[in-house]
Amino acid sequence: MDLNITMDPRKVGILINKLRTQKQMTQKQLAEKLGVTDKAVSKWERGECCPDISLMLMMRDLFNVEIEDLMQGNIPESVQKDQSRNKIRLYDFKRPSIFSKYELRSIAILFELLSHRLETEFSKIFDSSCAVSLVCVDELTCEEFIRSIPQSCFLYNYSYNEPGFAIQVDTSIGKRLIKQNCAEYPKVTAFDLEVLKHFFIDEVARQLQEAIYNKTDKSVPKEKLYREFTASGDHYLVLDQNGSSMCCLVTLECSVGNDKAMLNFQFNKDYFKRLLKNTGFFANEKQLKTLSNIKKAANHNTFVEFGRFSDEEMTFSPDEVIVLDRNCSQGVMLVYNNKLIGDGEAVFISDSSMDAPNWGIRMKRIADKEIIFDEKDYIAVRLASRICSDEEIQKVEEGSVLEMADPMRNPVAIIKNGKKVAHGEIVICGENFGVRINE
Repeated sequence: MDLNITMDPRKVGILINKLRTQKQMTQKQLAEKLGVTDKAVSKWERGECCPDISLMLMMRDLFNVEIEDLMQGNIPESVQKDQSRNKIRLYDFKRPSIFSKYELRSIAILFELLSHRLETEFSKIFDSSCAVSLVCVDELTCEEFIRSIPQSCFLYNYSYNEPGFAIQVDTSIGKRLIKQNCAEYPKVTAFDLEVLKHFFIDEVARQLQEAIYNKTDKSVPKEKLYREFTASGDHYLVLDQNGSSMCCLVTLECSVGNDKAMLNFQFNKDYFKRLLKNTGFFANEKQLKTLSNIKKAANHNTFVEFGRFSDEEMTFSPDEVIVLDRNCSQGVMLVYNNKLIGDGEAVFISDSSMDAPNWGIRMKRIADKEIIFDEKDYIAVRLASRICSDEEIQKVEEGSVLEMADPMRNPVAIIKNGKKVAHGEIVICGENFGVRINE
């Protein structure tokens, strides 16, 4: 083993992230196994620093890879092969998947263009070479974003909750932009925040929103899409966010001379999913339309649901949240020809060729008594469906996985007395599932 290998923090971080996600581990779970904090794992994966050799040896045994591969950031062949096979992963409703691969790619393309523009802006300010490159486009909870950023940094809120976005600049690059020595003046003051906003951040926000508007079909006036600055600070409290809600994170790496730092753009999920809906920002949104087989829904006889509930003359309105009488620990249920088969975990099944994975269920418990849903008046919250035969259902047992026909990005259906009456998204309300009505 050659311990004199020069490690590239960015390559090592990418490899650690791939190994961790392949094991379906969170940053916190990996941190607990290594005896470090989840913030340390976050720093590794962001390429800010590398773990020491003792931790590398522990990860070698944990992930069953060669230590040289870990230290050099080389992706082992076993990891590459695993990425080409079908994957079955547990779906976390506290951290739902919001964006399709196509949507994330569209956002990435936008920021590739913006990176080149920012390089030009940096070159006007710095007297040394600079580069701005896209590191990642991802979806995560607001809490995960807050935990990933330094405790003190430059933070700017552009109407995040309206919905809008926030911009976070690492202290080191922020101080250089305002011509301060970070080592001599490490604290971010109110004056620093205002100077950086006036000379740089406002221009970044303007260029960002101009680029987004230019990607639309101009059917919505620019002023309705434009988001105003609302607050700034050196601490996450300035963002005033719901920690459990999802967001889209875009990270750019800014290199100035020998210094590297991160520039993060955090978008409220509704910025892309609602504000920009039907504006043509996602080009295939208007180009691709689907005609459904008129018999398809009627023919489906197998459903993954969150329960069947009594119809209490309930009506549904957009944005309201309905708490379901079903504990999260119960998971989802499999219903075949109106008969309860059992309970299980919602999973998503994908391969490298799929833009959106399909829903599935991994069975945890088979019903020990017959339960027939023969009520004429009921409400069901339905995740997915498919056609099954008696033979297929007879093979279902604890631990088996049954793939559904519905893509994961499809909204949850609200069924009332056999008819679809609304769409929504699953949320967590305390210990219970809930559904937020979308339309």
